[in-house]
Amino acid sequence: MVEKRETKQKKAIELAVGKINKFFTAEELHERLKKDNPTLGIATIYRFLKELQKERVIHTYVCDRRSLYSKKEMNHSHFICESCGMKKHLHLDKIDFLKKLVDEDVCHVQIEISGICSDCKLKNLKH
Repeated sequence: MVEKRETKQKKAIELAVGKINKFFTAEELHERLKKDNPTLGIATIYRFLKELQKERVIHTYVCDRRSLYSKKEMNHSHFICESCGMKKHLHLDKIDFLKKLVDEDVCHVQIEISGICSDCKLKNLKH
């Protein structure tokens, strides 16, 4: 087993991640850290987040073609209107049935639902 080097930068990233209780991006984390750590590069943050992801300390999601991270095994779901492009986050509580569909160890679920929003539906009915 290869022993990992503990650096001041890694410690700063680890502490910052520990204080976040919502979805975050690598860029947001970098902004939070760069004032006190001006030499800390975004590549270092991405590498460290990848390590945390492999260790299942954090989880990765995709939103608007960007990676989002979370310490919790949260579900990330959207409804996207095919007509106007409106995107809305959905809060799904009961998704255990999805985890039962696979034999693998599921830690989180990401769902994207497409359709026509109620505003666009109303506009179409009026025409």
